[in-house]
Amino acid sequence: MISKKNIAHSGILVILIIISLSSCKKFVEVAPPKDQLGSKAVFKDSVTTLSTLTGLYNTITLGNAVWQANVPVLSGFTSDEISSSATSRIDFQTNNIQPSNSDDNTLWTQPYNYIYQCNSIIEGVNNSAGLSLLAKRQFTGEAKFLRAYFYFYLTNFFGSVPLITTTDVTINASLPRADSVQIYNQIVSDLKEAQISLPEAYATVDKLRPNKWMATAFLAKVYLYLKDYSNAEILASRIINSGLYNPLPNLASAFLRTSKETLWQLVSPSPRIASLDGANFVPTGNDFIPNITITNNLLNAFEATDQRKSQWLGINVVSSQNYYYPAKYKQNRITAGAAPLELQIIMRLSEVYLIRAEARAHNQSEISDAVIDINVIRSRAGLAGLPSNLSQSSALAAIAHERQVELFAENANRWFDLKRTGTADAILKGIKGSNWQATDVLYPVPSNELLRNSKLTQNIGY
Repeated sequence: MISKKNIAHSGILVILIIISLSSCKKFVEVAPPKDQLGSKAVFKDSVTTLSTLTGLYNTITLGNAVWQANVPVLSGFTSDEISSSATSRIDFQTNNIQPSNSDDNTLWTQPYNYIYQCNSIIEGVNNSAGLSLLAKRQFTGEAKFLRAYFYFYLTNFFGSVPLITTTDVTINASLPRADSVQIYNQIVSDLKEAQISLPEAYATVDKLRPNKWMATAFLAKVYLYLKDYSNAEILASRIINSGLYNPLPNLASAFLRTSKETLWQLVSPSPRIASLDGANFVPTGNDFIPNITITNNLLNAFEATDQRKSQWLGINVVSSQNYYYPAKYKQNRITAGAAPLELQIIMRLSEVYLIRAEARAHNQSEISDAVIDINVIRSRAGLAGLPSNLSQSSALAAIAHERQVELFAENANRWFDLKRTGTADAILKGIKGSNWQATDVLYPVPSNELLRNSKLTQNIGY
């Protein structure tokens, strides 16, 4: 194996967050049972099972305060979206991630912790004698959605990863890496079951738990990644045609907790923090250089009259120098006792429009329909519509552009787009020079995991 440059990892101040769900009483009105997860008593009826599922969400939200905060930041550094003048996380910015890197380890270990809990719920629910068939379907569907969600990120960050679908730790501890085809097959299977099993109505206020439509949207995204354009278009159309999430709100309202286009969002992680992205990206004042700024590559991608540039980018002027930062979310901190105006959005309708546009653009007979979807996004941004007679290559380029300026700094979309479209090497080599190697499209398997499991192998280049 080729060794990467030995660049020491230097950590930065990690936001320490205690999860507070007090603003969403329906979400946590049943206290988690004292029984150990997996015992029969935990799944004896709907009340105790709901309590266990709530406990899983509490755990995910608590862990997500680190994991979810890391996803857009770390992927933004390794792609071409954001940078920092600080030396923190330098190995991500320079694409020289060490297998011993603690952030890399978090991206691997926390999803597996959640997946284990999902597996425990699935097994417990299926073995329960006290749950109705309807209740079993809903609880299992929700756990399978979450399992699919975390496997999606694992395989897109690391490639082939162990596929763990049971709670048998003796088996799980020595599983080899399953290839991405197997992982995606499991993701599709889980999302199909979630799509069938979950209700259309949200189970909580503020869309805090996924419903049938979110499962459908995420499955459409997965189909796009798999180049199954027909199914991606069909599912995206179901969501758009439902009328539940459109019309798109204006740019200023798109990231509010009440935004109509939100399909799923995470609860406020702390009484003083609204969204993790707001806490990460928005500086506490305007008289200093922000900790994280957007790259010139992203700044220059916006068209001159694109209102997303003025609405979704913030700017600090220091010594006559402009420093732009992601400002889709406006709240860095909130006043004690105040309700947050924003939560952490995982998926929005605008992404669904762009999924359908890309799926349509791969069919020569549907390019004009793809342009219609592109223009929905452009219209909200105050831009003129594109002509309906674009060539296929021009339509796909337009979609890639809109994804870059619409979905920037959101949930690793740009990093994954560069990888799945095969453009990462060409684009990032020109930006990052000798720091970039083609093998950098995958993060390293954490060294701790290699020591624990002798059947694991390291990604090439590390």
